[in-house]
Amino acid sequence: MTIRLASIEDHAALAGIFLSVRRSTFVWEDPASFQLDDFASATEGELIHVAETAENGIVGFISLWEPEQFVHHLFIANGHRGKGIGRALLDDLARRQPGPFRLKCVAGNSVALSFYKRSGWAQIGEGETDGRPYLLMELSKTDESTLSSPST
Repeated sequence: MTIRLASIEDHAALAGIFLSVRRSTFVWEDPASFQLDDFASATEGELIHVAETAENGIVGFISLWEPEQFVHHLFIANGHRGKGIGRALLDDLARRQPGPFRLKCVAGNSVALSFYKRSGWAQIGEGETDGRPYLLMELSKTDESTLSSPST
């Protein structure tokens, strides 16, 4: 697996992952409310890195709002979760950027919350957006010894 900076040529594949994952996992939303062009507006101005394999092409991405070190999106394509791709993207981010990092996770998204907790993130707050409760998470430990092996 290779992790690299996204290019404009990647955006169609990234938009497809963004749409299909949201429709299949965001069960608290109407799947019909998600559109292919949501990706462009949802990631505008963000730093995006992709995870890519020779066999499958792009299998995931992470987007970061750099001014606040805020992880806005971490998406792994359907059929590729549970293979270490999300962790590799987070580890790569921690190697490239100083941290600490923050993100918001829908409180009812138990799968994502479990993943973040296993990956060293801690809850530092909570709030509500659009009537939906979320947990504010932070990863402050970016010591190289805590990261898994490099993925690039």
